[in-house]
Formats: sequence, C-alpha cells, structure tokens
Amino acid sequence: MNYTAITNVLGKLLIITGTSLLAPIVCSLIYGEDDLNALIATAVLTLACGIPLWRSFRGHHDLNIRDGFFIAFFGWILISAVSALPFVFHGSIPSFTDAFLR
Repeated sequence: MNYTAITNVLGKLLIITGTSLLAPIVCSLIYGEDDLNALIATAVLTLACGIPLWRSFRGHHDLNIRDGFFIAFFGWILISAVSALPFVFHGSIPSFTDAFLR
C-alpha cells in the first residue's frame, strides 16, 4: 500500500470537508443561529489537520485498487467523525458516539 498517496488523498478530503462547512457558516450568520462557533471551530480544526497532510505528502503518487478501497473505507469513517464534531462542540448532542451514529 502506498501510504503517502493515501495520506495525501485523505488530506484533500479533509480540506474539501472543511471548506464545505462554509455554507452552514454563512447560513448561521444569515439566520442568527447560535451554532456559529461550533461550525467555525470544526472548519478550522478540519483544515488544520487536512492542509498539513496534503502539503507534506503531495507529489505524483500512483494508487492501486487496494489503496482505493482503503481510501473509500477510511474516508467514510473520517468524514463521519468530522461531521459529528459540530454537534458535540455545540452541545446539542453531548456524546461523540451518539453524534457519530446519528
């Protein structure tokens, strides 16, 4: 398995997820919701993890089918875990396990 290529792709996935949190942040600003801090904290944390992974392991890497399966499997788990963070930070779902499973 090509771990540098896998780490690079997972870093890109975190960057995409962090930037996609801009839409809920804008909605929270427009409608005056109280979850703005939780969304910003999640976006910053996600980008702070994704950008170093992407920058440290960038370059031309070849992926094989096994690497693709691992990225798909671990990517779903990673994005689910990141997506649970705003609920935990906001306090609407205090348990990370409950937020992850919903």
